[in-house]
Amino acid sequence: FKCDWSSDVCSSDLLLDTRESAIPSTDGRLVRGGFPNLYLLGGYRLLDGYAGLTPQKELDYRGAHALSVANVAYAHDDFLRGASIPGSESLARGWKRLPSPLPRFRLVSAARVSVTPASEIEAIDVTTSALVSRAVVLQAGATGTARVLRDLPGEIDLATDSTGPQLLVASESYDDGWRAAIDGRDVPVERVNGDFFGVVVSQGSHQVQLRFRPASSSVGRAISTVGLTVSCGGTVFTIRVTGISTTNGPAVSFTWAV
Repeated sequence: FKCDWSSDVCSSDLLLDTRESAIPSTDGRLVRGGFPNLYLLGGYRLLDGYAGLTPQKELDYRGAHALSVANVAYAHDDFLRGASIPGSESLARGWKRLPSPLPRFRLVSAARVSVTPASEIEAIDVTTSALVSRAVVLQAGATGTARVLRDLPGEIDLATDSTGPQLLVASESYDDGWRAAIDGRDVPVERVNGDFFGVVVSQGSHQVQLRFRPASSSVGRAISTVGLTVSCGGTVFTIRVTGISTTNGPAVSFTWAV
């Protein structure tokens, strides 16, 4: 394995197969069996993102609709394990190009409550509707638009426009740490299509901010702050003792600013 950092190009046996199959890194996510984190070095988005431990999923990603709502554009045979995806195109080295992956962020005008999304996702029109864990009020009709303004890890800003209340669906893994605000006002985050999340936006044009703020990060910051405080306190105490213990002259007074 080697990387040419000057040109942002990485190569290995794993990444070589995507090149030989002419798979661009901008069309959507890819999915492969095993532990495919290495593909991230080639600029690809994965179904699970970077996963130290693969998160538990509610959907069966060997189904066409599940792959589509996950924004998966390419799937490998070792992941599909014989599943047939209608309209897929076979490429080199076992890869398949999948038909019509949905955008990472989109608006839908219909939603229904589901407790078994894995069995229901293949039965709905995923281009205009979604499965949710609790009831939301939407207005049927033409879906509006969602445009990405800023896209950083854990910090996503979007602009939406719709003729009525609609559900902004994000093809990002659901987690209790996601926070959402519309025009600066906090709003609830909904669990969508089993494994993803979204927020309800009202009629008109809006700015939506999505932030990933898991509780573990707050706990980590608190522990770090306590550790730093104790460390600095120990440093000040040691200096003061050294000053007072001076035997070759008067006690020395130190002032330490932190």
